[in-house]
Amino acid sequence: MGASSGPRRAGSRRIPTGLQTALALSIALPAFGIGDEYKDAAAWTSRKPHGEPQVGGCYMNLGPTGIRARLTPLAFDVQYVFPDSPAAGRIQPGDRIVGANDRPFATPHTFGFDWDKAKTGYEGPMMDLGNAIEESEGKKDGVLTLNVTRDGKPLAVKIPLRPLGRFAATYPYQCKKSDLLYREICEYLAETDGAWTGGGVVTAVGGLCLLASGNPQYLKSVERAARSLTRLNPLDPGGLNNWNLVYAGIFLGEYALATGDRSVLPALMDVHKGLVFAQTSPGVFQHQKNWGGYPELGIMEGLAITAWAMADKCGVEFDPEPYALVRKRVRWITRKDGCVLYGRDSKPGWEQEPIALDGGRGPMESVGRCGAAMLGYYLTRLEDPQAEAYARNVGSFATEYLQYFPDCHGCPGVGIHLMGLGLACAYPEGFRKVMDYHKGYLNLMRTHEPGRYAALPSRSNECDLRFPRQFTSANVGLLLCVKEKRLQISGAPLKPGRMLARVNGTAHRGPAAAPAKPRPDAAPKPAPEAKPKPKPEAVAAWDAKLRARLAGARGADRRLRFRFSIVGDEAELAAIDGEGGLTIQSGGSRMAVAWAALSLDDRKRLALALADGGTAPDCALAAFYCLAAGEVEKGDRFLATAGAEAEAVRASFR
Repeated sequence: MGASSGPRRAGSRRIPTGLQTALALSIALPAFGIGDEYKDAAAWTSRKPHGEPQVGGCYMNLGPTGIRARLTPLAFDVQYVFPDSPAAGRIQPGDRIVGANDRPFATPHTFGFDWDKAKTGYEGPMMDLGNAIEESEGKKDGVLTLNVTRDGKPLAVKIPLRPLGRFAATYPYQCKKSDLLYREICEYLAETDGAWTGGGVVTAVGGLCLLASGNPQYLKSVERAARSLTRLNPLDPGGLNNWNLVYAGIFLGEYALATGDRSVLPALMDVHKGLVFAQTSPGVFQHQKNWGGYPELGIMEGLAITAWAMADKCGVEFDPEPYALVRKRVRWITRKDGCVLYGRDSKPGWEQEPIALDGGRGPMESVGRCGAAMLGYYLTRLEDPQAEAYARNVGSFATEYLQYFPDCHGCPGVGIHLMGLGLACAYPEGFRKVMDYHKGYLNLMRTHEPGRYAALPSRSNECDLRFPRQFTSANVGLLLCVKEKRLQISGAPLKPGRMLARVNGTAHRGPAAAPAKPRPDAAPKPAPEAKPKPKPEAVAAWDAKLRARLAGARGADRRLRFRFSIVGDEAELAAIDGEGGLTIQSGGSRMAVAWAALSLDDRKRLALALADGGTAPDCALAAFYCLAAGEVEKGDRFLATAGAEAEAVRASFR
């Protein structure tokens, strides 16, 4: 199969003057805003995508056009055009794309990994083209105009795309386009299941994508994946076996819960045995047991928590101590700002120490680790009162640096689905921001073949390029499947676990057991009094009051100490900015905390710290947050001293 190189079509026309200027700039600029690794031509040709020898290198996929290109400062240099694609016979190798829909690319590329840059992302031609695809697919004719230069002459070339419509503002939720794209991914996976059901991570990711659909027509493919993943060797010290273990545990747990097939539970017990065996030291994981490289792999520890949590939810009986220890380890390698590190030097007693790391180097490569940690802790929030606050803090950090979403070392596809699922479950406001920012990026990943996606070049694509195309498609499918909310890792109502309660004495907050039947002669017990529930709009209003009072107290140099759930210890409010962002002092270290990362208990404790002053408005704040947290007796005590504000507190509850 060769690239198309047809003549200029009748639909082509001369390019506008503004785009001629863009062309001149794209030639004149001496450097471009992408990582150093893409400034060398060999970087594009040294890596070859799986199953695409005809393309000649790892070039940028330009969405459903069928074009592969290199990045230049303000343009795309076309390297290959698939013969059966919309661009075939219209665009040819050697063309330079300098604009889309008659708008010149005005911002140089920022894509790529660069330690020395304050920010990378994909602003510039990538975002402009991805958004132009979105715009064109929303039109009745679906036509995308590519503004190109060919042999020094400007042209405007019409590319007919499928008029799929635009993503809804809530996508992938309540979005017809998302529904269609997810269905096409599932159909592609089911049609080609022989290419990805042989075992390992690819099998688990593909199986999870199909399982999340709830469609019985995919059950045979899902069962084939399950049978393959039960044949793992839990005591294999090599072969990057820890990846096989954790993903087998996650998939088999979801499979058992979704289908009721308990025949896979012995394999989940094998996952537990393998995870106990595979630790390089207590609580510490690597790619495999016998790993001679760097000492710790934080993403693996987050995934181990997730796999153990799934086995627990399926009722597998195992020794919970290693599970609990790895959860402590993940907190140990998490900075106070929510960044989950690759690893951290151990010292005696590390498992007893709360988080004590200030911010450090930039967040690059952290998306996979943050996503795995968020998922693992989210799944245990019924058993661990602090899990939700921890996961939200990590989610707040990941959202702040959302431009690194597709930059996960070794395997960007894994980072994409882990961060997406983690945010969707634990920090949904962050998921919204990430999906909105990457709308054009996801359009660029789509190929001209329905259901098939291409991994875009990144700092380290080794796994994505070695794995079959189904892997990349399934990674995107896991992002879209959150709309279904059928999996524990995609937002379904959580099943309670039991193992952590045996270690730390906590009981889950899930459904209570059925009460014993009363004796006929027993006096009836009064029904428990319903706890007050705050009105949603009231929470926002009282949050605004609390922020204002905290700012006033700090302005008066008043010290406010409270127990902060994220660090699990006493902390002091050092500062609060106009947006409600907090600076928290704890143990000689400072950390920045977004208001959204505060749990209800944290806000209650801040209000209680204010109420120590005894003023009526502060007592009203304490009353509201105590009542909102279900502490009725304490709330009523503060209401008695809230003065005229007491009525406003009462009016805030249903």
